[in-house]
Amino acid sequence: MNCKFEFIYSHDGWFIRLVIGRLDCNRDSSIAHKLNIPLEEYRNILKVFGANASPDDIYNDMYFQHHEDAQNCKDYLIDRFLVMLRLTH
Repeated sequence: MNCKFEFIYSHDGWFIRLVIGRLDCNRDSSIAHKLNIPLEEYRNILKVFGANASPDDIYNDMYFQHHEDAQNCKDYLIDRFLVMLRLTH
């Protein structure tokens, strides 16, 4: 199945999106669930690359203020999780 990480810009900044087939995971909690890791572990990965929680987001999802930080995080997530996702979905 087609699996990929993307990053999208919104008014809060850049955020990570996981696409699995026709399923779009836009929330940190849904991405962590699909990666089979705790939400805090996923958010800690994002923080390493400079993401911060948006005060305007009711879910406390993490956003990047810089395109390059989002790109670096996306590359890391691909290296660490993409093969596993493709094997399990």
